[in-house]
Amino acid sequence: MPKISFASTMIVEDHLKKLLTSNTDTPFKCSNNKLLPRAQHSPFGDYPADKMPARRKAPKQDTTVLDQLQLSVTAKGIGKEIV
Repeated sequence: MPKISFASTMIVEDHLKKLLTSNTDTPFKCSNNKLLPRAQHSPFGDYPADKMPARRKAPKQDTTVLDQLQLSVTAKGIGKEIV
């Protein structure tokens, strides 16, 4: 009975990874497994919700200014406004 060494185990794992990804363009990643538990905030577990820092939302910008500043390159003279 042959012994299973670390090198032979790695060869078998590489071959199995190649078989798993033979039909897709994405490489094999262990972290893509949806059955794995999610990462915790610290090695001791998740922080309580009241101790977590507040998430800052980016302020919304007014898009009407962008509509007024649209320029057409195909108009006569570069930088003419669309009328």
